[in-house]
Amino acid sequence: LKCIDIGGGRGGLARKTALGLRALDRLDHMTCLNISPEENKINKMRQREQGLSDEEYKIELSDFESLDDKPDNSIDVVMSSDCFMYC
Repeated sequence: LKCIDIGGGRGGLARKTALGLRALDRLDHMTCLNISPEENKINKMRQREQGLSDEEYKIELSDFESLDDKPDNSIDVVMSSDCFMYC
């Protein structure tokens, strides 16, 4: 599956989902969108600690508006935890 987490913060939901999907051999890639450079640094550190490769897991300094720039059929699952309350 090709997944995207919008407003991923420090990436807990995205990493846990990515690891679970990888264990089921269902992960194509996970993209984590977030607007905080500091949170993205923490996310990157934890990505490395948990053994997710850059091919499996990508962190983008971006917000939900960048979804318009994604190619059609490039995302199977869109998820978010809390960010929609700020939109």
